[in-house]
Amino acid sequence: MTDPLITRLENAKRPKLLMRAAKYACSYYRRETDLDRLLGAERTHPQTDIVERLLDKENDLNDKRHLNDASYVVTDHVNCLAALISESITMIGQDRVAS
Repeated sequence: MTDPLITRLENAKRPKLLMRAAKYACSYYRRETDLDRLLGAERTHPQTDIVERLLDKENDLNDKRHLNDASYVVTDHVNCLAALISESITMIGQDRVAS
């Protein structure tokens, strides 16, 4: 079930500096507050749905970055990537436990 999500994660190409900032931000990621801010009140959805929504949001942010959109905010992108990394690790861990 998570294979297409893993493929989407693996195929994402982002600038190294953006990814380094996101990896650093992972240590400050707090699911209770950050996920609500990024997705609204959707923490009760299945883990795969959360990761899929974060992937969609991150893709939108990346499109804005490529277009030099005035509404693009790099800190939003870093926070979204940090949440995506953290939630993906949780999802992969849950899959391993279930196997």
